Amino acid sequence: MNGKFWITGLVPATFTPMHEDGSLNLGQVGPIVDRLVAQGVSALFACGSTGESTALTTEERKATLTAYLTAAAGRLPVIAHVGHTSLTDARDLASHAQANGAVAIAALPPFYVKPGSVAVLVDCMAQIAAAAPELPFYYYHIPGLTGVHLDMVDFLRQGAARIPTLAGIKYSSPTLYEFQACLAFAGGRYNMLFGSDEMLLSGLAAGAQAQSAAPTTLPRHSIRR
Repeated sequence: MNGKFWITGLVPATFTPMHEDGSLNLGQVGPIVDRLVAQGVSALFACGSTGESTALTTEERKATLTAYLTAAAGRLPVIAHVGHTSLTDARDLASHAQANGAVAIAALPPFYVKPGSVAVLVDCMAQIAAAAPELPFYYYHIPGLTGVHLDMVDFLRQGAARIPTLAGIKYSSPTLYEFQACLAFAGGRYNMLFGSDEMLLSGLAAGAQAQSAAPTTLPRHSIRR
């Protein structure tokens, strides 16, 4: 990568707490963050798959991210997932994340009307990343849920020219040979977060230095700028 931003260690994908009626219960965010701080994690990944972002409204996602940023209060960096089926809403979420103190953003691809080529995927991600030009951008690759099965090495190759803030990929797929190819691409330029928590040991054996998955209790490493 370019040396400005690099993640290692455990980055828990946090829950979005709710009341029984499905409304947000953001009063629980503080205790969640306190516990993760005590466990020594590297950073937080808010409003991702574990956080049920695709089931939340845009305003609920903003409120949830703000709650995590407030609770973290500088004790932990917070990465915001901003992907959406609407690129306009994704850009809005990206801008909100930058304005409110997130250290990086990540985005799923549109997953109903799906990008049919790497070039289209890169174009979509470039539009989202441009809405938060001060933040590192991670593509969130989880084809088992999005149905977007595209070549990630080619994504890095084409993304390098179109996404100035491209930092890496949150790689939540069991395809370890492709994960390793992404790790090796361009001399290891890109920060690869391994997101298949069921395959943690396999990911570490494949060379992963960062794990983004459901909360657990693994040792602390670091996040650096």
